[in-house]
Amino acid sequence: MEIRCAHSALRTLGAYANVFAIESFMDELAAAAGIDPVAFRLAHIKDERERAVIEAVAKAAAWKPGEKGDGRRGRGIGYARYKTVATYIAVIAEVEVNRTTGIVKVPRIWTSADAGQIINPDGLTNQIEGGVIQSMSWTLHEHVRFDRNGILSEDWMSYSDPDHAGRAQGRDRADQPAERTRARCRRGPRKGRRRPPSPMRSQPRPAGAP
Repeated sequence: MEIRCAHSALRTLGAYANVFAIESFMDELAAAAGIDPVAFRLAHIKDERERAVIEAVAKAAAWKPGEKGDGRRGRGIGYARYKTVATYIAVIAEVEVNRTTGIVKVPRIWTSADAGQIINPDGLTNQIEGGVIQSMSWTLHEHVRFDRNGILSEDWMSYSDPDHAGRAQGRDRADQPAERTRARCRRGPRKGRRRPPSPMRSQPRPAGAP
């Protein structure tokens, strides 16, 4: 097929779209079989660590087998161990939809994870919570605006994510107007400014280190 415009790949994290497709299909299979989505996943799992995280998140969320939404509020489950090598993680999300305005809210999310031996528990918590927030942002807020002439989201201030979308609507700091920020984003950092050295790079390397 001939494409009559300049094109290239849109770089993104593959796991986000891939896991969404896999878990959506799992829900469709469960619905077709008339089986609760949690029970359906457990019925097709042999790995005990997988089973443990799904059972843990279902218990934490007080999941009731066969529960259904009412068209305005509902809950759903997702599970992933991406490429079968990453952390085991299960998530249950409570979602509300305003049928008049179309506004979607996520009041609560429960997660359960098995990351193996944990060196920094606080770091793991930050990763999980950050992933939850980022995935909700991608799903509900972020998008690139464009028209027939090209991309309209040229910088972080005009890109639709929860923080920058709010600033673009006028909620900027008094000493940092939106137009100045947008201009600096387009031009890049001012000349003469240097980033401080990385703490990791400034430390002397021990003898014999690779």
